[in-house]
Amino acid sequence: MNVSEPTETDPINITHEIKKTVCDNITKIEAAGSCKIVIIYIPQRWDHFTGYNIDGESFDLHDYIKAFCVEKGIMSQLITYFPHIQNSLIPDLISPLFDPVGFF
Repeated sequence: MNVSEPTETDPINITHEIKKTVCDNITKIEAAGSCKIVIIYIPQRWDHFTGYNIDGESFDLHDYIKAFCVEKGIMSQLITYFPHIQNSLIPDLISPLFDPVGFF
């Protein structure tokens, strides 16, 4: 599954928009059945929106998604960086290895 770029403008809101989009898609994958693992690619351009710690409030996208998947009994792997491969090629390289329903 491909997801759209965030539409929010505030960095914290962007972080939560990404979280909601990823979790909504995991829920759709779960509803389709028989998916035991999801691989989630977070593009490098979203690095600034994978967490924050502001005024005592903190959030970590990786930890949140891992916990969300554990609750659903789904294994997950978040991929954020491939230093030797162009990021634009990652979906083409990974998706043939896995059920395309389980990759976004």
